Amino acid sequence: MIAPWHLLFGFLVLAVIATPLPRRASGSDEEAAVKAILGSYVDADRQHDVDGILALFAPDARIDSIVAGGKVSKEMYAGAMKGAQARGTLGRNMDAKVTSVTFLSPDRAVLEFDYDLDTARGAHRSYKLKWTLTKREGRWLILETEYLRK
Repeated sequence: MIAPWHLLFGFLVLAVIATPLPRRASGSDEEAAVKAILGSYVDADRQHDVDGILALFAPDARIDSIVAGGKVSKEMYAGAMKGAQARGTLGRNMDAKVTSVTFLSPDRAVLEFDYDLDTARGAHRSYKLKWTLTKREGRWLILETEYLRK
């Protein structure tokens, strides 16, 4: 004879197993979304679309910038980029290759990549960069950038 509590326990186990879990975006969906930010940056960079580049950054971003001469706020970066654009001294992106994506939390990711560009003077440069991204209101934004190799 099965004790009533055994039967109840069995029903509870079945109920837990049969209950669908809430659907969350898979890791590959989030990774693709993070990588898409780099793709959008590359597209904007190739077109010298400074406003398009700036739209990818969080308002409180800290940006390691050769153009701005160091680690600067988004506002200072905007000024430096628009100045370089006006002078015709912005380089043009040639290629970006993701080397890693790491999620520190569901709303924080680190993207490392190699970035090749041609300078306005015709030289070719290769950089290794690290971006920290944050997800705010469902949208990934660049929060911090760092050159790992200049």
